[in-house]
Parts: sequence; structure tokens; C-alpha cells
Amino acid sequence: MKSMKRVIPPGHLGTHVKPRWWLSAYVRIARALGLNPIADLVAAMILAILSMFKGVRHEGLEGMLRGRVVVVVGAGPSVEDDLKVLDDMGILESSVMMAADDAALAVLRLGLMPHVVVTDLDGDPNVLLTTSRAGALLVVLAHGDNVASVIRLVPRVRTLLPTGQVLPLPGVDVYGGFTDGDRAVYLAVYGGARTIILAGMGLKGPIGAYSRKKKGTDWERRKRAKLVIARVLLESLASSDDGREVILLDVTDRGGGIAGFERLRPGSKSLSVGNR
Repeated sequence: MKSMKRVIPPGHLGTHVKPRWWLSAYVRIARALGLNPIADLVAAMILAILSMFKGVRHEGLEGMLRGRVVVVVGAGPSVEDDLKVLDDMGILESSVMMAADDAALAVLRLGLMPHVVVTDLDGDPNVLLTTSRAGALLVVLAHGDNVASVIRLVPRVRTLLPTGQVLPLPGVDVYGGFTDGDRAVYLAVYGGARTIILAGMGLKGPIGAYSRKKKGTDWERRKRAKLVIARVLLESLASSDDGREVILLDVTDRGGGIAGFERLRPGSKSLSVGNR
């Protein structure tokens, strides 16, 4: 390890794991969904190699988010309406927008550009590459089911923060969160955001059009299981010491309501977002 420290810059040793209890949570998730930890780890190794000369460190993300109001845009059924509400409130123009995968398209349709896109590359490649070319930072997660997408798309991405979900590796950090949406919230918390506002984070009820990539009862059953996990992880984060350091708000109109996230409505006292 001492020899590695001479070669790999500080902060790029793959020692960044937030929260510290994530690995035990991942083990439970892997058992519940039948995930292959070895395949996930190998995928992270491939991502590390492909992003060796274009990956940014955690400090790069922190530089974008620390002390800022961050809007995390999910792909729930009310995402477009939620974004319009925030736009009317004047929040979007002064905030950092983190879109969960294809939710970036909802941001683009509003005539805006997300600053960060959190993705495991199962969204529309054209949307992902469009945001990358426009300067968005892509936070890319590698796992056992997306190796082909990693190999195909990562070389075409301009700048990315490589992440895994098992163990940290040189150049690949591990954050909490399982779906793109809840992982974006974990990234915002550990990136130092002052306030986090959820939009389109509908984790119960109908699956949003931006999130529906396949059809069939098996796909929908697994998708709903993932949304349940996302809710549990977000509520765990909100009740943790780290989560309590951040103002957590939710403007989601349909399928929202997460314990620990205060409902944000026009004219509410929560409009003092970020002012303690």
C-alpha cells in the first residue's frame, strides 16, 4: 500500500466509502435481489481502467455541491410538474441540479441543463451524451449488469465520477444509495450540500414514463422492489447524523412523501431553503 501512495494521488486511493455502514446494507440488498457481488466488483474494475484519464475525484463533486442548494430530480410521474413549481419559485436558477439518469430529459425539455447526472447507463445514451458534451458531470455506477454499457459509453463521456457499490478501488469511490435517484441524494449529502430538494421522487404509486424502460410483470415487480429499497435508504439517511446536518425538502406531487423530508409548498416557511 505504501508503494501505491507514491503513484496514486491523495484522495484517489478508493478509500472513500460513505456512509460507513453501506457495505452491510449492500450485502442485504444483494441477498434480497440475487445480485452477484463479484460481478459488481469486476465491473467497477473495468470502469476504473476506462476512466483512468477522465475521472474526477470526490473533491471535484464536493467543489460543485458544498454549501449549495441541490435539486435532485427523479424520474417519477410528476417530475415535469415538480420542476415547473420550482422554476416558478425561482429556485432552479440558483441551485445545482442533479438528475437521475433519464430524468435529465425532463430537465432538458424545460430548456435547462442538469449540472450532474447520476446514472448506471441504462438510460437513453443520446440524453447522457448530450448532457456530457454540454459540460455536465456524469456520476457513473458500474455493476454486474451494465458492463457492456460501461465499455460502450464511458470512452465517449467527457468527464465522470466513477463509482461502484461493493468495495472502493483506486479511482472508484463507493457511496450509499441503490437506485439512481436515492444515490443522487447520498452523493449530495456527502458532497456537502446545504439543502436538498427532491423533485419527481415518486417511490410509490405509478411508475413514471421516464423510468419505465421495459414492460412486463417481472420487470415491474423488480422495479417496485428497488423503489422500496430506495425509500428505506432515504429514510435511513434522513435519520442519520449526516442527514440531520442537511435541510431535506420534497416538492414531489405524486408518489412522494419520505420520512425525514419536509414537504415544500409555495409560500411555506421552507422557502428559506438553506438559511439556518
